Amino acid sequence: MQDRVSLYPGRVKLTPVAGQANTYDLTRADQPTQEGTPLNKASLLKDTTASAFGLGTDAVPDDALHLLSRFQRGLGNEYIWAKEQWNWEVVKSNSTYSLILVQSGNTNRTYVRYSDDIILDSDGNISLAEPITQIYPTYNSAGSLQLDNKYVQLSSFSYADAEVHPVRFSDGVTFVSGNTYRLTYRIVDALHRRTLFGYVNSPSPDAYPPAVSDGYTYNPLGQLGDKVRIATGSYTGTGTYGSSNPNSLTFSFPPEFLVVSPNQEPYRLFLVRGMTKSNTSPTGGSGGNVAVAWDGSTVSWYGDSTGGEAYLQLNRRGTPYFYFAIG
Repeated sequence: MQDRVSLYPGRVKLTPVAGQANTYDLTRADQPTQEGTPLNKASLLKDTTASAFGLGTDAVPDDALHLLSRFQRGLGNEYIWAKEQWNWEVVKSNSTYSLILVQSGNTNRTYVRYSDDIILDSDGNISLAEPITQIYPTYNSAGSLQLDNKYVQLSSFSYADAEVHPVRFSDGVTFVSGNTYRLTYRIVDALHRRTLFGYVNSPSPDAYPPAVSDGYTYNPLGQLGDKVRIATGSYTGTGTYGSSNPNSLTFSFPPEFLVVSPNQEPYRLFLVRGMTKSNTSPTGGSGGNVAVAWDGSTVSWYGDSTGGEAYLQLNRRGTPYFYFAIG
């Protein structure tokens, strides 16, 4: 923002209002060399800025400052939710399949119901919209029943039972021979898919309870400062080993799990926080025994077996070692 710079600071001009006693119009007469930034809503809190904070057009600067104060108290203390919507979506398989249809017979014949469209309910169930039912004896090799690009549902009736098939998308029916036909189709299915609209946060763990009914689902993800952290890196062995020369790694967080490995050698170190002993040898021999210490964000270890070597402590001179830590 810029200050107003005037040749005559504070100077104003009073002009009498005609016909109104003791009433004047006041205008600035300070002759500014720099106008300065006007003191108005657009300068102090634009509507677009208020919207970015999740505030309405009636918000005042203090409302935005109040939200910013939460960062001063510690961003890691904020609770976070994923703002989602779950919807059923119809998908068709890319692969095609075929099924033999029976026109008539003593034990079985196929009925077909078909439609140009389908209905998908809130539970993911698919049904035909205003279906047409056709009994297959009316179908002939000339193709009196056209099923290209239709949604179809078949029913096979026998003496004992009636089996209703799921809705499928038909690529057409071809005549085979006698009373049989071949339906080529693609599988129609309903998938429950998530759409992520971003994340919301609040200092209160109850700000977005499951009962919020604004059309979204809020999936609680805990506190920001409570998230899993990962660190990777490497070091080059110095050739030393033993209790007077431990290996040590320090992280920006207290690690809960640590893996250390050279590039090609078979020796490895797997540590879970709290372990005081481990072994680097792939065969578990006593020569690979190491003592482990945990101190906040630092992990250290050394070979504690008689006759140990630097390579068993994962510190062979000139050898690169790689580590992976989770906290």
